[in-house]
Amino acid sequence: MKLRRTKNIVVITIAACCSFTSCYDSALDFEQNGVIMGGSVDSIAAPELAMMYMREAQQRVIDTREHKYQYQFNLHIDDYAGYMSISHNFEGRMASSFAFYSDFCGGPWANFTWTAQQVVPVMNSAEKLGIKPIGAMATILYAYSAHQLANIHGPFPFKDFRALKEDHPLTYDKVSDIYTWTFEYLDQAIATLEEYKQKPNSETDDLIEKMDIIANVTGASAIVDQWIKFSNSLRLRMAMDIVKVDGYTYKGMTAQRIAEDAVNNHGGVLKAGDPTIGIDPSKKSAGIEYHPLFTISKGWNDTRLNASLENILKRTESPLLGRWFNKNKSALTSKVGVVTPLGSEYMGIRSGVYLEDRSKDRTYKVFSDLSEITMRMSISLIKVEEVLFLQAEGALRGWNMGGTPQSFYEAGIHESFMKNGMSEPDYDAYMKFQGMGSLANAEKSKKTAYKDYYEADNDLPRWDGYFQLNNAYSSIDGNPYTSVPSDQMKELSLEKIITQKWIALFPMSVVAWTDHRRTGYPRLIPGCDAAYGDADGSIFGEEIDWNTGETLNKNEVLTIRRLPYSTGGAKEVLTDIETTGLNALNESGTSKGDVQGTRLWWDIDKSNF
Repeated sequence: MKLRRTKNIVVITIAACCSFTSCYDSALDFEQNGVIMGGSVDSIAAPELAMMYMREAQQRVIDTREHKYQYQFNLHIDDYAGYMSISHNFEGRMASSFAFYSDFCGGPWANFTWTAQQVVPVMNSAEKLGIKPIGAMATILYAYSAHQLANIHGPFPFKDFRALKEDHPLTYDKVSDIYTWTFEYLDQAIATLEEYKQKPNSETDDLIEKMDIIANVTGASAIVDQWIKFSNSLRLRMAMDIVKVDGYTYKGMTAQRIAEDAVNNHGGVLKAGDPTIGIDPSKKSAGIEYHPLFTISKGWNDTRLNASLENILKRTESPLLGRWFNKNKSALTSKVGVVTPLGSEYMGIRSGVYLEDRSKDRTYKVFSDLSEITMRMSISLIKVEEVLFLQAEGALRGWNMGGTPQSFYEAGIHESFMKNGMSEPDYDAYMKFQGMGSLANAEKSKKTAYKDYYEADNDLPRWDGYFQLNNAYSSIDGNPYTSVPSDQMKELSLEKIITQKWIALFPMSVVAWTDHRRTGYPRLIPGCDAAYGDADGSIFGEEIDWNTGETLNKNEVLTIRRLPYSTGGAKEVLTDIETTGLNALNESGTSKGDVQGTRLWWDIDKSNF
C-alpha cells in the first residue's frame, strides 16, 4: 500500500461506503475513491488539521466502515476466535472458513496502513505545533495498531511504516522487536501525557475535546486520564501475551514487572465502572449509527453465530445468547428432510462447514444472526472487562495486581453483565449455576452437545472438550469437574478466567484468538474434518474416539495460528517476504513458513504454568 502524493498534498484513502448490500472488492483495491486533505508525509501545517487526522485514525484502528471491517476481521479472524462464521461461499471463493483467499486477507494490513497514514504526520508534527499530548495519543494508536497486526500476521515493516516509506524493498521486523518498540512508544506517550497534566493549556484542551471519540468521558483532563489508562491497559494486555516467552525483558523488566507497573503506576489501568475505550454508536460522535458487524450479519446475511460461541453460551446458561442473537430466521429443512420451524433454535455454524452459494436461501444463512440490540454495541479497542480478567490471570500467576484472582474474575463477569444491560439478579443467578458437569445437569449437558440443523454429519454428540465447569470461581458446589487435586486447580481456574473473558470480549476477535492460541482456552469446537483439506496443509483436524468422545491427537496443530500474508500477486511484496519476512517469522526456530500453522514468537507450545 502506498501514499499517493500531489506536491505537498497527501491523498488519504477513504473508500466509498457500501450500501446495505454486500460487496466484495479486493482489499488491495482500497486506495480508490480517495479524498484530499492538506498536509505532507513529514508534517502537518496546523493543529486543527492534526485533530482531523486523529478523528479519522480512531475510526480505522477498528474500522467503522462495514465492508472494511468485514475484510479486517469477519472473513477470517472472527471464525478463528470462535465468534462468528461466514454463511456462504462468496461466489465460490471460500469453500469453507478454513480456506485462504488472499484478497480477503489483506484487510488487517490495509487498516494498519491507513492508521499509520493518519497518525505518523501527527507524531512528526506535534512538538512543532505545540500539541504534544495529541502527538502522544497518535503514538498510542500507532502502538495499538502495530500490536494488533503483529498478532495477526507476525513480522511486518514496523520501522518502514513508521517512516511512511513508499517504495520497496520493505524490511520485515521480528515480532519480539515490534513488542519492544511498542512498549517504548507507550512509555513515551504516557510520560508526555503525564507531563501535560501538570501544565495544561486551554487551546490544546479544546483540541483534545474535539479530537477524541473513543474515551467516552467529558473534559480534556478526564480524556487525558482515560488515554493514560488506555495505554497502561494495552501494556497489561501485551505483557500477558508474552507470558510464555522465556528470557524476554524490556528495559530489564519481565512480563510480570511490565504488568505490575502498568497496574500500579502512571495512572493505572481501566477500573470497574470506567467507560469502554471505543466508539459508541449511540452517541454518534463519529457519525456512526451501527456496529459494522450488525450490518454484515443482519443486512448482508454474510455472517452468523459460530458454533463455539453458541455452545459455550448455552453451557454456561448465559443470558447473553438471547441478548446478542436471534433464533433461526426462517424454517429450515435439513439435507435429510428434517424441518426446524421458524424461530425455534439458536443455531451456530461449526468452523469449516462446506458452504454453498449465497443464492441458496435455506442453508446456513438461516442460522442465528445478530439481534437488534447489538446494533449500537461499542466498536471497542479495550474493554474494562478485559482488563479485570487480565488482572485475574495475573493474580493467579502470583503477580501484584491489587486483588485476588477471584475478586477480579467476579468483577469481570459483573462488569460484562452491567455493560450489556443485565440486572443484578441476572448476575446472581449466573454465578450460582453449577455447570454442565454437575450430576444434576447430566441430561441437560447431552442436549447442549453441538447440533448442525442443516448437515447432520457435522454434529458433535460426544467430545471431551465441552465446557463442564461451574460459573462461580469456587469449586464447592457439587460439580465433580471442579473438584480437582490442588496441583490442577490453577489450570482449572485459568480455564474459567479465559472462558469468561472470551465471552465478555465479544466481538473483539483478535484479542480472543490471541488468548486461545497462547492458553488453549476456551476449548473451541473443532473444525469439520473435511475442512482441513480447504486449508493450506499446515493444520490438522482432531481425531476423536466416537465411543468415548476423547480427542486422540492433542499435540497436533489443530487451529489456525496466524493469517498468512496477502501479496495480491505483487512480485515486490513476495520478494520482501522472501528476503526478510520469512527469516523474521522464524525467530523461534519453529516456523513452517508463511502458512496458517506457523506459531508466532509468543505462541509457544508448552504448559500454561
